Amino acid sequence: YPALHPDYLVCNNGAVVVNNKREFLASLCLPQETVKGLLRMSLVRQTKNPMRLLTETDMYLLDTGSTIEFGLVIPMETLSFAEAEAMEKVVQISMRCESVEEAEAVTAEVTKTHPDLIGNINRNYIDFNLKEANKRDGLRRLLKVTGWQPEETLFIGDDQNDLPAVKYFHGYTVETAESFMKEAATAVYPSVGDMLLAHL
Repeated sequence: YPALHPDYLVCNNGAVVVNNKREFLASLCLPQETVKGLLRMSLVRQTKNPMRLLTETDMYLLDTGSTIEFGLVIPMETLSFAEAEAMEKVVQISMRCESVEEAEAVTAEVTKTHPDLIGNINRNYIDFNLKEANKRDGLRRLLKVTGWQPEETLFIGDDQNDLPAVKYFHGYTVETAESFMKEAATAVYPSVGDMLLAHL
């Protein structure tokens, strides 16, 4: 989005925080042994769904043999699993599943084997990050740097990976969100834009 010039970005479920000079204010990289261990799990290695690996600065597709699009139009280089295992400064490994239920089951299996990881679920997609990486804590890291207060923060989200931040910041959700998000939210809006117009 070249027309946007944000002061800060909180990315990868809070794993990476950067300023407008592209300086890293936070970066929660996965230990290389964790990356290898996750990528060698049979339920990951045998998937026929698309997967992505994200480092601090780049995004790659993993060669799973999938013919399904990941859902992003950004061109990405494809890595073999062996190449992915050797990558440094990995902040996230993402995986598409067939359903929310499968995403929850895969997350439970991975986090049982790798308790230092969290599965941030958004519909039928999972983002595996370090346990400390979530949107709530990513924003809290940003607030610590800026001196902004939680009550000055507007947060809106629509799925499980947004829930801790919605609760902490007394945030909002959209009409298309599941009922558990609407119950947790302070208010429900038709869109992100509607929420911003109501508060700015």
